Amino acid sequence: MNWLLSALLALGLAPPQVQPPIYRAGVYLVPLRIFTVPARELRNEDFRFVVDQTDYLPVETVADPDQRGAYIVYFAPARELRDGRTHDLVVHLRTNGKWNEFGKPFKLTLPAIGADGQTAPPVFREDVYAVPVHIALFDRKGGKDVPWVGLTLDDFVLLLEKKPFAAVAVSENPDRPGHYAIYFQPAMQHRDGKIHDVKLKVRINGKWKTLPTKWPTMLPKTAP
Repeated sequence: MNWLLSALLALGLAPPQVQPPIYRAGVYLVPLRIFTVPARELRNEDFRFVVDQTDYLPVETVADPDQRGAYIVYFAPARELRDGRTHDLVVHLRTNGKWNEFGKPFKLTLPAIGADGQTAPPVFREDVYAVPVHIALFDRKGGKDVPWVGLTLDDFVLLLEKKPFAAVAVSENPDRPGHYAIYFQPAMQHRDGKIHDVKLKVRINGKWKTLPTKWPTMLPKTAP
């Protein structure tokens, strides 16, 4: 079997860190500190949030002057979301003209509005650190490149410093057959701001193959 393996850019998203909310002209804004790996120049229109299946566009995006690739992104949640309950928050990021969804939803709690009409800072109750690896897989048959299509979660294993991690989400690009984003959650000890080698195992026709390509990936430190 001949392989044509095209490795696309590996892009990671550290878990958003909620900063203390601010009130601006009477509007309750939730700032999220978001890291991208590798660092990219992003603007307001490159972010989108979905909370309980409702879309929210950022109100403002500010680059961190002290850390390239880090942004504070503000969005204004609906008043009814400030109920003290846990809600699903999905972060979407546009790169190279395409929208990417990063892993499983984050669990976001917006404290209930008090008698004074104010609320305490929102918090995350679950640490979700989704790192995607982007790859294109083809086989050469009859002089043509035939994409491998229809692969699922069960067909991928990520190797980080030789330790296996199951994929937590797999997305195949509907416009580019054979192009996948495979998400995994690295262990806490690997979130140290250092570069680690990521490799990929793929199951094809019932057999596992470890691909020769390495993805050197820097995982930003997780804030205490």
